[in-house]
Amino acid sequence: MIRNVQELCWSIMAEQARSSVRHFLEALFANKPDELLIQIWTIADKTSRWFCDVESALRYAASASGQDVYIGVGLSRRDYGPNHRCPSNEIAAIAGLWVDIDLQSDAHPQTALPCTVEEALSLLPTDLAPTFIVSTGNGIHVWLLFRDLYLFRNDEDRAAAAALSKRWNTLIRDNARARGWKIARLGDLARILRIPGTTNCKDPANPKAVVLYAHSDNRYNPDDLAKYLEDHPGAG
Repeated sequence: MIRNVQELCWSIMAEQARSSVRHFLEALFANKPDELLIQIWTIADKTSRWFCDVESALRYAASASGQDVYIGVGLSRRDYGPNHRCPSNEIAAIAGLWVDIDLQSDAHPQTALPCTVEEALSLLPTDLAPTFIVSTGNGIHVWLLFRDLYLFRNDEDRAAAAALSKRWNTLIRDNARARGWKIARLGDLARILRIPGTTNCKDPANPKAVVLYAHSDNRYNPDDLAKYLEDHPGAG
């Protein structure tokens, strides 16, 4: 009887993980062009895997949910093989803006960090509600998704997207500095971030679930965010 209950609990947890992976990846890349590739990277074997469709990517991510699994924030025009990531200057599109905020924890023992998710979220402008808040076990990352995928037609588009991401991450970093906290500015287009529904195994003796802390239907236009950041350089 106990074994049956345990198996049921494991089955429910596995299904919840698959649901989180699906919801997240479909929101980011469901409408991407077929020729652009999704990168998924795993720590255990330090390997990149490249997928031309969301269904294949989410099947792999769900199958690896018991380990550290990351997704590239940008799409690639080609497969760079298992030992490389797509460099920032060749990213072809992004789905939105992101910010990665560490929390004070065993993994990040320095005192100059927020202690709670709520403190981390206090760094965000109140009038830019996130699409996703992902709790990674030792921090959070927050996404503002665009209404449509931001496809780069040329180097100028890519540079504009990189500048937008840098300004957004700089705003959050400066808000943190005003509170006496020190967070990294991780806005590069080649960034990889953990996928909800997977596991943070940074401490193998104490694995932590990566979960969707909150999500909404909020979406933004890149131009609107650019205008906001110009008008509110010190918002927070």
